[in-house]
Amino acid sequence: MGSTLLTLVQTACAELGGMAIPTQVVGSTDQTTQQMLALINAVGADLLSRKDWTALQTQYIVEVPAALVGTGDTVQGSKTVSNISFDTTSIASNPSLWVVQGTNIVAYPRVVTAASSIPGSITMDTPATATGVGVSIIISKDSYPVPVDFVAFVDDTQWDRGNRWQLRGPLSPQEDQYLRSGIVALTPRRNYRQLGRNAPNTNIVQMFRLFPPPGQNDTPGPMVYEYLSSYWAQSTVTPTPGAYSYTTKEKFTADTDTCIYDDRLMIEGLKYRFWAAKGFDFSVSLANYEKLTEISMARDGGNPILSLNRRKVPYLITSASVADGFFPGRGP
Repeated sequence: MGSTLLTLVQTACAELGGMAIPTQVVGSTDQTTQQMLALINAVGADLLSRKDWTALQTQYIVEVPAALVGTGDTVQGSKTVSNISFDTTSIASNPSLWVVQGTNIVAYPRVVTAASSIPGSITMDTPATATGVGVSIIISKDSYPVPVDFVAFVDDTQWDRGNRWQLRGPLSPQEDQYLRSGIVALTPRRNYRQLGRNAPNTNIVQMFRLFPPPGQNDTPGPMVYEYLSSYWAQSTVTPTPGAYSYTTKEKFTADTDTCIYDDRLMIEGLKYRFWAAKGFDFSVSLANYEKLTEISMARDGGNPILSLNRRKVPYLITSASVADGFFPGRGP
């Protein structure tokens, strides 16, 4: 947890016995040292999949821009909306992150292309249902790329801080299409869904999508969620007045790098993988590695005290006490 990559590899080599102790790991031309680097990075990746480690739980804020509201011209059967009264330049770089609402438009079609001009122009993935001039058009951003180190959501942490509402979800594909394509498209709260590989011509792999999308008078406040980061390694911590400066990363890339995992755990994991790669008996090192993994997982983050008696907290009204609808109740 505090030792550098070089120290971890040197310790493992000394314990394995009969091996030269390297003075450099990253950039070394020695094949055994190169293998040790690859194997210890494999240990880090394996541990990442074992648990939602508290050191990797990260908060992320999504700033939701106000919807673009104006007018435009539609033609029945055409996917183009022309003569839009507002600038569509902000949509042009990643059009698939935006969705369209308005007169003669149904089922929340997504933007396919957008012109960088005033008046603006867009094409949608669904044609307009009727012809109209100067009809109401609302274009809003409902999809947001997740952080580059995103592994998975931490359950039950998605909130609309502006309205102080917890988001409902994650929606399944069936629920999402029911809301977007069905007759009933209203919900008491905003929903979210994790979506992947749905932004053509971009490097966006995973997205956080909201429904319903922001409307003319319905711009939610900042959205927040927590996620598991893939960056288990980090550069050497450099103390500065009032702060620490370091760079997190998804693997060891320098001899001075450290990681979030226990030192003995990393050393035993490296020894087990080295013996396995060489075809030797690795059962003892594997047993030690698994035992230390279980101990580290049990200690990580602490554990609540479970009582067989009635719960004492929370004793005030919480969101669990309030129904989604019909509050404060039906009338006489």
